[in-house]
Amino acid sequence: MKKVNGAMVYLRDVAHVRDGYVPQTSMVLTNGTKGALLPILKAQGASTLDVVSRVRAALPGIQATLPPDLEIKPLADQSVFVKSAVVESCAKPPSRPVSPGS
Repeated sequence: MKKVNGAMVYLRDVAHVRDGYVPQTSMVLTNGTKGALLPILKAQGASTLDVVSRVRAALPGIQATLPPDLEIKPLADQSVFVKSAVVESCAKPPSRPVSPGS
């Protein structure tokens, strides 16, 4: 609230105010069952392989804290692409001749 030119300006005058939650605008379904999606993003400079490995290692402990009818299901794993790129780059011969000491 603030007085402007002698008139009281209320929050309702400049915003939509309601007591409640933001309306749901998206839905996650897995095999027709409602779910929740929790993306995990790595920090700049962090290893994708390390982050995925540590998250996967933590999942059983997190699952143990949940009610029995809640299940954690990883949906995407970027480490698959990183591993493939590493294997592919290691399998290719160098694109230019390599001389000793270079």
